[in-house]
Formats: sequence, structure tokens, C-alpha cells
Amino acid sequence: MVAATGVEQEAFLKDIAGRSVTGRFTRPEEVADLVVLLASDRVGNVMGADFAIDGGMVTTTRRMLGIAHLFEKQNALAAQEFRKLLQMRPDYRFDA
Repeated sequence: MVAATGVEQEAFLKDIAGRSVTGRFTRPEEVADLVVLLASDRVGNVMGADFAIDGGMVTTTRRMLGIAHLFEKQNALAAQEFRKLLQMRPDYRFDA
């Protein structure tokens, strides 16, 4: 996919990593640290938890999708209002 768009792989990966809160990809040792912690006796009372080791990428993506959804809703409402206006004023011409 990257090659088809003409974007260099390094630039693409840098852009994706830059979208996370930490500005980088998760390092393998960070995942290993969590695995060691969860396998230890120190967290014996942790049950059914989700751990996202992604530098905030999931949170950032959810926030962006939420914002996009709000814009969609606002645009849909604006279009509805515009249609109502056109129904009230059939003589109105809209030239884009």
C-alpha cells in the first residue's frame, strides 16, 4: 500500500508513529516488561484488565474518530436545515 501511494516507507512509519501521544512506536522491551509484571506475584489481584501498550494510539484514534463523527452529524444537521429552507423558499436559487 505504501509503495502504491508513492510514499517512502520510512516517512510513512514516522508519520504513523508521530500520531501517538509519545511520538514513537512501542519498543519490544516495553511489552516484555508488562508480560514480566503480569506473570509476577506483584499483580495477583489484577483480573480481566486491558493493557494498551501503544503510546496512546488507541485513545488518539478514538478521539479523532469521535471528532469526525461530530462533524458528520453537524454537516447532516446543516444539510437538513438547508433543505427545510429550500422548501420554505421554492423561489430561492442556489448556484454553486
